[in-house]
Amino acid sequence: MPPINLKAGQLNSNETKELLHFFAYHANLGIKYWQKNKIYEFDGKQFIFKNNIYQRQGKHGFCYEVISNKEPIGEGSFGTVRLIKNTLVIKNEEVNFKKEGKDKSRRVVKIQDHSTEDSEKNLEKEYQLSKKAVHLGIKEPTKTILDGTIRSYTTMKLLPGKELYDILDDDQKGIRVLTLAKRIELSMALLQALKHQVTAIEIIHRDIKPKNILVDLGPPIRVNILDYGMSIKSDGTISKCEGPLAYIAPEVFHDKIISDKSDVFSMGRVLALIWRGYNDTYASFFQRFAEKFSAERLLINLFDKLEELEEDSRILIFKALKGMLEFHPNDRSNIDNAIENFEAVNIALSTVKQLNSSSACENLEQTFSNLDGERKQLETLTNTNSSFFSSKAGKEEQKSCNNIENQQALST
Repeated sequence: MPPINLKAGQLNSNETKELLHFFAYHANLGIKYWQKNKIYEFDGKQFIFKNNIYQRQGKHGFCYEVISNKEPIGEGSFGTVRLIKNTLVIKNEEVNFKKEGKDKSRRVVKIQDHSTEDSEKNLEKEYQLSKKAVHLGIKEPTKTILDGTIRSYTTMKLLPGKELYDILDDDQKGIRVLTLAKRIELSMALLQALKHQVTAIEIIHRDIKPKNILVDLGPPIRVNILDYGMSIKSDGTISKCEGPLAYIAPEVFHDKIISDKSDVFSMGRVLALIWRGYNDTYASFFQRFAEKFSAERLLINLFDKLEELEEDSRILIFKALKGMLEFHPNDRSNIDNAIENFEAVNIALSTVKQLNSSSACENLEQTFSNLDGERKQLETLTNTNSSFFSSKAGKEEQKSCNNIENQQALST
């Protein structure tokens, strides 16, 4: 038999029956993976597949996922992510080829090697928590043994968009600069994603950063949070500090205490980048938790090159971010507070667009009627920052900061 292309319309009825018997025989033996271009003998016939295939549990029996031969979608310490070419669903002695799910989404597979018992346990923990995040569409992992190593195949949805890391990198380099409207829409979408994809399902993510967030700029903007490998239940505890220093909450670093507000802090660090708040505290070498940095200190350089942003809007954004970045969790915004504060920013920016109408001016005046205190606070912070960078120590730190590539901040 020539190499089999497992694709709709490629097999006649006899070949389909032979394939059914082949898979049934191997299922009884506990075999769940078949390599491409390898010869398999069964019932006096040879079977060769053009793609790697693995078996997984479906709703009504076994399914067989055909892995695409295209380049991986992603690779890293998390493993390798590849596109699923199509899915073979066997039901009532019939084979159906499915390229898409019911919602028209494609699927991918995350392939991981597990060399330790802890790694295998973490796979099960990640699966159980990821099941609660329904946007992932995750399936129960298939485990096989290849060359003495346990390898897992975890099927999930192919989600739209690109990493927030790449979007921010393009924005900073001027390749695709985000408008103010996109910045506030993206900020709101990120907060809603944190609420509904993490906090509301009683999970603490612990690894919120630009590389773990997929964004489809739309319109409308859609956000999906990825990689629940470090997640714990909301009532869980931790014994050690894990995660990127640039985004980790101070109570996690200092006291090994964690809560949903720890994720709020991490998202606050992400949102500060959207509002051009890059500074030295995002650099991998910078031990910012050697002392208790205030939220104001973390927000140095906010609004860099955003000259078109009105002062009153700046005050509202600063206030919203400061609430998310308070050092002590008891002083920090929860996710609902953060959403409410950015909704005020959204209203303010929307109102600014309508300044030609007198009613809009009245609304704007009312919106900003209580902002004098915040304005003075922002002016004080600006003066403080200016004094800091004019000092000898400040000049040295600014010199170090200027030598850091902005993209280092995003990948930390």
